[in-house]
Amino acid sequence: MLVKVCGITNVKDALMVVDQGADAVGVIIDVPVETPRKISIGKAAEIRRALRNISHTFITVMMPEKVDEVLNVVKRIGPDGVQLHGTESPEFLEELRESIEGYIIKTVHASSNLDMDYVKAVAEHADMMLVDTLKDGKVGGTGSGHDRSIDLRIKELTGKPLIASGGINSDNVAQVIGKVAPYAVDVSSGVESSQGIKSKKKVAEFMRIIDGTR
Repeated sequence: MLVKVCGITNVKDALMVVDQGADAVGVIIDVPVETPRKISIGKAAEIRRALRNISHTFITVMMPEKVDEVLNVVKRIGPDGVQLHGTESPEFLEELRESIEGYIIKTVHASSNLDMDYVKAVAEHADMMLVDTLKDGKVGGTGSGHDRSIDLRIKELTGKPLIASGGINSDNVAQVIGKVAPYAVDVSSGVESSQGIKSKKKVAEFMRIIDGTR
């Protein structure tokens, strides 16, 4: 069971979560939505440099309109993988897959009317699928969970490693793992002391619970 701590906004938090045992660090770069966890490409590069000699996986989270936007980030930062968090088309992923060597994580947003044909199509060009919460039109970072049977459907439909996300914290992560058996869990607001700032105490407690499920 792997852990990705997402929404990292500064070097101090990045170093802390890796020290506490997180397997992956996620940074959200210039997405076209309001979130206190959004940072510039320059800040993301600074965090990447600080972690360069420390064992971890570095993921850039984006909502790009063009493949070139992703390629620019890959060139400047050199992440281990990119997470596409918008409504990118299967053709977009196919073009990107031909252009980069790192992981492609495709986010889909859980809802009762989620188009499973779309999910299956984008999954063909992704290495992993991440299921996040859609609430009041907001795509992630809401601190809210969702019906985990959707995660199971996507896991079975695509056959791809699944990352469970959306409202995960120390109180519910064991339950999510027990129901979904994901490849990894993604946590952000569930380990924060304030919006965009991670809490060492909360991260340590989260990792303690994760260790108990391994």
